[in-house]
Amino acid sequence: MPIPPHLIDALRAQTKGRAATAPLFASTTGSRLSLSNWRNRVWSKVTKAADVPEGLTPKGLRHTAASLAIASGADVLMVQRMLGHADAKETLNTYAKLFPDRMDEVTDRMSKARAKALKQGRIPGLDQPSS
Repeated sequence: MPIPPHLIDALRAQTKGRAATAPLFASTTGSRLSLSNWRNRVWSKVTKAADVPEGLTPKGLRHTAASLAIASGADVLMVQRMLGHADAKETLNTYAKLFPDRMDEVTDRMSKARAKALKQGRIPGLDQPSS
């Protein structure tokens, strides 16, 4: 899972003194939290304190992260890896609706690349890279 640079210092502080294999969110004994314990002990308290909309779930945040990655220009394979999907088909089946909004952006970039190539005297798609 990619970690945004602005979170690195906070995560380092959270894990200071722990083994590299220790869970990020641990029980009071240092072991992994069960999902139900984590929801009760951590998630419900954090979401209440942050005054987030009721019904927000970790899965909802996962979808938000994928949507933001796509909106930021991540390709399907990058989103697949980020989410741990077995293959890109799963990612596309889940998030394909987010990609059509960018079709104009793609065609604009293609047109600009074509114009640049023509200006340089190259024929896009026909020029062969020299070996």
